[in-house]
Amino acid sequence: MKIAVFTDDFEYISDRPSKAAGLAILQINEKREIISRNELNFNSKINPPGIKQNTENMPILKELLKGSDSVSISNVADFIKEIKYYNFEKHIWECDAAIAAGMSYRLSAKLEEMKVKVIIIPKTTIKIAVEIFLNSFK
Repeated sequence: MKIAVFTDDFEYISDRPSKAAGLAILQINEKREIISRNELNFNSKINPPGIKQNTENMPILKELLKGSDSVSISNVADFIKEIKYYNFEKHIWECDAAIAAGMSYRLSAKLEEMKVKVIIIPKTTIKIAVEIFLNSFK
């Protein structure tokens, strides 16, 4: 079983997944023990392009510019949101469950469409949140 945990600091679960710093992806064995943990830091994956970044080195920038020589701040903000969303979705789709301390209806519905079970647990450490989830099966 794979469990995705939205987190802001990789110690505690996040109460705002859309603003989370990343995901902790935990692999659980049949004995309900954590056998691996992979941390995906969304912020480290968004490396702002240099001032002279060109579209040849960053094809996604070409799409953002769409033939223009400048980018508005709102376009950049949307671009960063899309990158974050892409990073989240490409890793969570193979998980069986997602844990957070709070979640919007929209995100919850999206995860359910992806066949990912949504678990809302009061803000606590990742370890305790996973234990609570796993103990719910007993």
